Amino acid sequence: MAVLRTLKWYVMGLVISLPLCYLLALGAHLLGLSSFKASAILVFSSASFLTLVVAMVMSFRRLALPRAEALREAPEELIGYYDELRDRLSAAIWALLLLAISLLATVIAFAVLL
Repeated sequence: MAVLRTLKWYVMGLVISLPLCYLLALGAHLLGLSSFKASAILVFSSASFLTLVVAMVMSFRRLALPRAEALREAPEELIGYYDELRDRLSAAIWALLLLAISLLATVIAFAVLL
């Protein structure tokens, strides 16, 4: 189930970020700030870096969750809550890492093909 959630969030991230980054690069080019190739490389690499930063922050949040040993005497619903939260954070971290890799691949494609 976590793999499906990861893939769903990855696809949502691609659907949102690729057109947005493309439009930002096109806007910078149309304003005359730089060529389209330079704008696209700058925007997509910045988006990839920010995605990695968000993934790192989320992994720190996951590390701050209490471990199963600390929850031995906790109610069952609290244990279930933290297990579900840990699974969701793991899926989100993997989705963000895949998105960052895809954005870097887009940067490489712009650098080589344009």
